[in-house]
Amino acid sequence: MALPPHPSGRLAAGVCVFGLTHACGLTWADTPKAASQPLTARRFIDLAVDCGLSWAELPARMLGELDADSLRSLREYAEERQVGLVLAGGQVPAGGLMEELRAAHALGAPTLRCILSGVLCGDRRNVPGGWSEHLRKCASELEKLVPEAERLQVAIAIENHQDADSADLLRLCRQFESRYLGVTLDCGNPLSVMEEPVEFATRLAPYLRHVHLKDYRVHAAPNGFRLVRCALGEGVVDFPALFRLFDAQEWPITRVVEAGALQARLIPMLEPSWWAEFGPRHARDILAALSAVWNGLRPDDEEWRTPFERELSGEELAAYEWEQHHASVAYLRRLDASGS
Repeated sequence: MALPPHPSGRLAAGVCVFGLTHACGLTWADTPKAASQPLTARRFIDLAVDCGLSWAELPARMLGELDADSLRSLREYAEERQVGLVLAGGQVPAGGLMEELRAAHALGAPTLRCILSGVLCGDRRNVPGGWSEHLRKCASELEKLVPEAERLQVAIAIENHQDADSADLLRLCRQFESRYLGVTLDCGNPLSVMEEPVEFATRLAPYLRHVHLKDYRVHAAPNGFRLVRCALGEGVVDFPALFRLFDAQEWPITRVVEAGALQARLIPMLEPSWWAEFGPRHARDILAALSAVWNGLRPDDEEWRTPFERELSGEELAAYEWEQHHASVAYLRRLDASGS
């Protein structure tokens, strides 16, 4: 598969709505703290251009009705501005991905990003029927979707959404062995299932289709550790190593900046029951993740709560989001200039 070349002077990367949820009207909606002029889908595409980026990832719910005329109009708007689109869909077992897959095709998007569940922090303890049964249901749904993805030539890319580990995603990809079923790598989320990001990406390398460029700072907690959003390059993720891996793959992997959630993620890996829904692992298998966490721990007296968690003003939250966004783009420009 070949992607169109990115416009001269722009980075090959893009931006994702979920790193700017306040700016897009998704955080504190319908409250006095909400963004006064939330970004629409078109204004988000304009943001990509203004920041010198080449891609925009938009969720289906931000597009309104997924009718043919609306999708065609948005596609034309993006194409005029030389911005490629990626569609962020919902959960695999929820049953709505077929419509979203066809919407992605109508938008000219090479990829439909989706997730397996709403699980966060690697905490699978309350999944109805257990995690293995949940994966079986996901595989059953994918069996219906993959032939349509192949027909439309739109890749279904399952994100490691703080729920799936590399073994889960490998099992699903190998079950179908389709070029149009792969993985959206969230670069920070492997730590939520006690895997190191570069090792995680290496295991899944042939199946990588899309990437969320995300970094985390790590703070100690009594029952594990917290992952706290930060600008790219200010946390524990080794982006130069990841970029070398991405560039070595046959499939051209799209990449978008997606800062972490506005809530810190507590990973309770010191609770024995947290591990119950994971497959057996040798202690050696988590050493790289433990090393990343241990060596990346922030000072105990450093504030880990975001402005959202401290319930600061909408203006302060907006400044926090935009500062991290612009710092992340600047970091990517430095990497691009250095050839890393």
